[in-house]
Amino acid sequence: MELDAEKQLKRGLLDIILLNMLKSRDYYGYEFLKEIKRLSRVFGTLKEGTLYPRLYRLQDNGFVTCESKIDEGGARLRKVYAITPSGEEQLGKLLSIWHLLVSDMEKLLKEG
Repeated sequence: MELDAEKQLKRGLLDIILLNMLKSRDYYGYEFLKEIKRLSRVFGTLKEGTLYPRLYRLQDNGFVTCESKIDEGGARLRKVYAITPSGEEQLGKLLSIWHLLVSDMEKLLKEG
């Protein structure tokens, strides 16, 4: 069973993960889930009910765009997400905070 603190921490980190993934290329929703689950043990249980609200919030804040596109096979209409210049700026801010946090936590855990 996942602790509430773990849920909160994962939600906070998800923005960084999503924006960073979009830095390299555009993704549709299910691709995010597959790739995150493939690469992560911590986020391996990520559910659509957690992912999509985060994507919608990023979109509402102007950090990502969402466009409906037909897939390569021409069979499906998919919502494809892309990072905006504001999203790239936000990612930079979040990564700066992340690096400070990791550094501080290492010191606090070592010294405490």
